Amino acid sequence: MTLPFQIETLSENALMLRWPPRQDPDTQRQIHAIIGVLDALPGLRDAVPTYHCLGLWFDPNGPQPEIENLKQFLHQHRKKWRSAPPVTGRHRTLPVCYELGEDLDTVAQLSQLSVEAVIARHCAPTYSVCFLGFTPGFAYLSGLPEALQLPRRASPRATIPAGSVAIGGSQTGIYPSPSPGGWHLIGRTPQPLLDLNQESVTWLLPGDTLTFEPISTEQYQQLCQQNEAHPCWK
Repeated sequence: MTLPFQIETLSENALMLRWPPRQDPDTQRQIHAIIGVLDALPGLRDAVPTYHCLGLWFDPNGPQPEIENLKQFLHQHRKKWRSAPPVTGRHRTLPVCYELGEDLDTVAQLSQLSVEAVIARHCAPTYSVCFLGFTPGFAYLSGLPEALQLPRRASPRATIPAGSVAIGGSQTGIYPSPSPGGWHLIGRTPQPLLDLNQESVTWLLPGDTLTFEPISTEQYQQLCQQNEAHPCWK
């Protein structure tokens, strides 16, 4: 039984599916397609994807997971996940005030581009939401142009403002709430990204696509005033 990934034991009630360590659409398609068939897997409590891994957590009070049983399950459902189409979610447009990017000038210097060119290149692609992690609602986005792919900051910040748009390595992310972080801050959005009162708590979900739209400081302030009662901005 040949599978395009390895299965490892994480703990007594957790297993990991691991693909080669790279970011590519085919791996993401397989990961999300497998998640789509896991409803029939007995005892599964949670499935957590990354760029090239899928963690599976099982009920600690139920039967303990075994690699061979999981292999057999996936083999039985191989037609469903191998032929599944790419994950398609909603398309979102996110307003960003790049004037509030604390590291924008540094990014321009390191990438040998003007500030205007950095903004234009960051807004040009359509990004894909691969998974959520780090903090609730923090979306890891693939699609960052190669010219903007820089090492993370040498010294992480203890606190980053909610709504900060950042780049690190080959990724873009948006901090949904104040938190530590080591990515370069290139802008800030007034759009709340978490809402515990909604059925869908996070504004972005895996499978969504996203484009960034530059706005002025005045527009940012106006939109913040509209959202000032939102829990994410208190």
